Amino acid sequence: MSRAWLGGGLAAAVAIATTGIAACDGSDDATSPGTADDAGAETDAPGLDADAPDDDAGGDANDADADASERCSADGFCHTVLPPNQTLRGAWGDDQGTLWAVSEQGDILRWDGERWQIRHSNAGALFAIWGSGPTDIWVGGDRGLLHGQGPSSDALVWTPAPIPALDGVPVRSIAGRSSDDVWAVAGLVDPMFFPPVVEGRVLHFSGASSDPDGGWAIAVDPPERTALSSVWTSTRGDVWLGGASVDAVQQGRGVLLHRGAGGTSFADVPLPKIPRLGQMEDVDGITGGATLGGDLIVLAVSVYWGSYLRGSHDPDGGDALAWEERTFDVHPSHLHRAAWGASTTDLWLVGDYGRLRHWDGTAWSLPRISVGKAPVTSTFYAMWARAADDLWFVGDRIALHKRPPQK
Repeated sequence: MSRAWLGGGLAAAVAIATTGIAACDGSDDATSPGTADDAGAETDAPGLDADAPDDDAGGDANDADADASERCSADGFCHTVLPPNQTLRGAWGDDQGTLWAVSEQGDILRWDGERWQIRHSNAGALFAIWGSGPTDIWVGGDRGLLHGQGPSSDALVWTPAPIPALDGVPVRSIAGRSSDDVWAVAGLVDPMFFPPVVEGRVLHFSGASSDPDGGWAIAVDPPERTALSSVWTSTRGDVWLGGASVDAVQQGRGVLLHRGAGGTSFADVPLPKIPRLGQMEDVDGITGGATLGGDLIVLAVSVYWGSYLRGSHDPDGGDALAWEERTFDVHPSHLHRAAWGASTTDLWLVGDYGRLRHWDGTAWSLPRISVGKAPVTSTFYAMWARAADDLWFVGDRIALHKRPPQK
């Protein structure tokens, strides 16, 4: 069956193949969920478009209105007020109450517990952010990497980082385990040529001060004609890379690469075929993932359908993964773009058209995230969690904060 990866032609492929995904690691003691049917209504409640200043000038005019009243849904999802016209593609928090986010508009934003402020601008489209601590943060996008450092979280200075052989391929995702163990992947699909230009990079930061490239180096060459869109790590030290290989006639093949803890090379992980409309279809692309203990959650796309795959290690101790697949019945073409899990009874998936899904160990549900009279239809691109009851969900002109219950 001939098809363009992700359906809708190569334009759609470009949009998804180069999406930056933020994924957080779960506990080593957790396992991934099963595949029970959805629970709760598969409809959105009314939503809110928060008011924000419409002045695009510099300074405080680009900050969110500190006096704007914050509104929360019946399930405790609070709509924070963003500066205008921000499409947030990545988020990271320092575990001290501060959240950072990056936008397609080239801004780096900071939430100080009360309001959003733009702390750096004109950086080109940004897709990824990760930090090892409050004063050591990496940001990636069209122009490569920026490093945020300073005496405090409120006084970071953002400087470009020298990167070898990036050659204009945008950084799509960043993840790490410490200040001297950081991974970044880059991916590009350019349909203006035939065959389309497809490039990927895998970069590693070792923190070596004597390195002429500032500690960044090409870690491995990905498979030929592969654009990478996501990287995530586990608390055990594994590194996972996801993306797609796009051939000359615009067909795609999902690519999942794995390097075990202490390993020195990446192995191609075989992906299962997915039943679609009476036949078995290949996975066309990977949009993100996360690890939950010994299990792997992969966000997959196959012929217009967005799914998640659960890969469990062989109980006999083998290296092969046993796969389970789940596709939701409502709007199956809407993709998942980020995942986070705290335990076997607590997994979140976020994605297109305002979809937040939660697994409680028994069933899936759609929490009520809307207030007002209109449904939330914004795409969620990323999430970050400080704890199981303190989570952020960010996307197209939206930043939701699920706070711990008030005592």
